[in-house]
Amino acid sequence: MGSTDTALDSVPPPLIEGVPDGVNDLLTSYDVELLEHVGMTVYTGDSPPFIEGEYLMDTLSITYDDIDGAIGLDLIETWVGFQGQDPDAGTVDSTMHDAISDGTGQGGFVSGTGECFTVWQDFHGFNGPDSCDYWMAQLFSGCIDDDGIEDLQFGYILVDREGPCEETVTLRHRRVMDETDVLAARVD
Repeated sequence: MGSTDTALDSVPPPLIEGVPDGVNDLLTSYDVELLEHVGMTVYTGDSPPFIEGEYLMDTLSITYDDIDGAIGLDLIETWVGFQGQDPDAGTVDSTMHDAISDGTGQGGFVSGTGECFTVWQDFHGFNGPDSCDYWMAQLFSGCIDDDGIEDLQFGYILVDREGPCEETVTLRHRRVMDETDVLAARVD
């Protein structure tokens, strides 16, 4: 039995279908299945809408979290910007900031069809209160319209951190948040 268990452990997870190739270097299909299982919507496909711009997430609420008691907490206003979208390559960059942290995502990806999309981002941020550099796999999903992003969801898995990090969540922490007023308004 031991050799069978070892053989199964060495089998790589299946590829995430319908996304740019680089997404499979950022997350596994198991990570995506877990996020979907707890309520994150994921849009696949190779014809996502044009999403460049800056958006205000002012009613983010935690809908799933590994930490007991965090579900239902409202978060501070957060701005996310998408820029440098290359439709042919399926890539996009991002910036994100709030009152205590900011960061950038370089070399991210976008999938989807019609007006709905998912951004897959390798994000590096800095949390000022506890001098913590952190890296996370982020997903943003929603449907674009003239006023902003409808039904915006934001999910992440923390993959690394450096510094005291006493206030920053632990490695492999998973969270999903929804914009409860349904719209992340365009601010640019």
